[in-house]
Amino acid sequence: MYSATVILVGLLAIAGACLMWIRRRETQQREALSALAARRGLTLQVTPQSLGRPSLMRLSSRGGPEWTVQSRGGGAASAPPLLEFAGQEPVWRDGYVFIASEAFLDRSQRDIVGDGMGADLSGLEPFETDQPLTIYATTSPRLRVDLGDMARLWQQWPDRAPGITAAPIAMLGPEGLRLQLRSAVWTADQMEAFIDMALDVGRTIGPQRG
Repeated sequence: MYSATVILVGLLAIAGACLMWIRRRETQQREALSALAARRGLTLQVTPQSLGRPSLMRLSSRGGPEWTVQSRGGGAASAPPLLEFAGQEPVWRDGYVFIASEAFLDRSQRDIVGDGMGADLSGLEPFETDQPLTIYATTSPRLRVDLGDMARLWQQWPDRAPGITAAPIAMLGPEGLRLQLRSAVWTADQMEAFIDMALDVGRTIGPQRG
């Protein structure tokens, strides 16, 4: 009886220490994100996980071209982790262009493009390129996008965001630019790397003329 009580007390102490460590880590992450938002002039909003709903974190621009980055934690099977950048610029008026890493070549078109992005996939065709990219488009992106520069952004991603094995998927359309990562990202360094990646993709595409 005595031994069982000692074991129970020990387990409770370990559980309490783990809970304290988790809360301390969450506090540190929140403080780092707040510092990131202040340093880059962004608005930060965090909604904790509750009642089966996944946790949400959103960073939004203030002034200049409008964009938001939202991270959704995996709180349920129906809501897997997702990180998404959505910007009003640049736009692609001639349908849609999807860009991903070459690693997506062995997946079906639905796995590559449009899943959760709300795009009209009609007319999308695979676009052949000698760059290590997977591209589906309704019109050729060559006249507007330097695919070599775009490929370098994807090649730099693993070094840019250590600890994240997934690669982003970009969609450009009439509504603007979206970049998705099928992973929850909560550290300030990872979040900033994703934001910089999205902004670099937008600068590489550039404004549409005419």
